[in-house]
Amino acid sequence: MTQPNDLDSSNPPPAPAEKSIPSPKTTGGSGKKKRWLRRFIITFFLCLVLAVCFHRSLLQSAASFLVYASPLTTCDAVIVLGGGLTERIEKAIELYQDGFTKDILILLPEIPESNNAFYKNQINIESRICREVIDLRGIPVEQTHWAPEGFNSTYEEIQYIKNWLRERKKRSALIVTGWYQSKRAKWTIDHFFSDSEFEIGVVPAPEESFPQENWWTHEQGIITIENETIKSIYYLLRMTFTAPGA
Repeated sequence: MTQPNDLDSSNPPPAPAEKSIPSPKTTGGSGKKKRWLRRFIITFFLCLVLAVCFHRSLLQSAASFLVYASPLTTCDAVIVLGGGLTERIEKAIELYQDGFTKDILILLPEIPESNNAFYKNQINIESRICREVIDLRGIPVEQTHWAPEGFNSTYEEIQYIKNWLRERKKRSALIVTGWYQSKRAKWTIDHFFSDSEFEIGVVPAPEESFPQENWWTHEQGIITIENETIKSIYYLLRMTFTAPGA
């Protein structure tokens, strides 16, 4: 008879189960955030390095996007958009003297109805300077034409120009604009003249106060580029939702 305490050597008792030690919780979310932050910092500094190394080219490209110039051809009239002091009228006279046209049409900004004496005085000065330059360069009075009213936007100017050309049976023109206004003027011209037989070119007058090569070093250059960029976006949106020619 086998005693209870006798053990069968061929069947040893099972070893006690080892207690499992819980592994520390993984921090997957925290790791992803750290990787994302590291990539962001690296990308930011790379962009900063590129901006420092190529800032001149980038800023010049930003300004050149606003500029457009058509090939010069003979035309029925050279038309000067309002704004500036002497650059635009000097460019128009240069085209006249080089034989590109026999007529010059001059547009001026609209005099505001407000009591802003400074702004009114600036417009009067622009008008007087244009007349003095024309007289000084010896342009015949019968070859110069003045719009009977002022305009407060390029949009209104191009509308008037189309009607003026049509009434006088003229079919071609070179429109002198500001240097950084020229691309926006080109878009507006394409919008109004897309359904017509007119041949219209754009001639930007050189900007001597803040040249394209270093416009960001001049306060007025920064203001002008900023304003023209905003205006260009507005004009693109406006013409996108407006029928051509209207």
